[in-house]
Amino acid sequence: MALPSPYAPTADNTAITADTTRYTTDGGIFVPWAFNPASLRNAGTTLYEIPIANAPCTLSVDLPAGTFGFRLVYADADEGGWILDISDAAGNALVCGIPLVTGLNLLKQYAYLGIGGRLFVLDVADPASPPGFNDLGTNARLYFEAA
Repeated sequence: MALPSPYAPTADNTAITADTTRYTTDGGIFVPWAFNPASLRNAGTTLYEIPIANAPCTLSVDLPAGTFGFRLVYADADEGGWILDISDAAGNALVCGIPLVTGLNLLKQYAYLGIGGRLFVLDVADPASPPGFNDLGTNARLYFEAA
């Protein structure tokens, strides 16, 4: 599955999601609209939402560095939550067990993989909390910011 077209930037360089809530990045962390987003356009970045269902799933995602497999599972346990595994186009595991937490670049410690961007989870209902089972794909969304 190819990524959808990026959201059209507004005059102030923010991206507007389907629910018209504004979000931007500040220091690599997704936050509700409160900061100057000019760095997004100046840095030459493009923001994509990776469409995901509200259920465990496996999907193929075309990113600038190539095609990757994303596997999303939910660990229904104390301190559990949504977990992401990433594989290459041939299905070979690259990294497994990335917890989907909000406010962090999920790929930062995996820069050596050469994926070429940043991956974030943003929960529009509660930006500070990790997504619950029923949140992923609805309130909690997965974004890729291409460099």
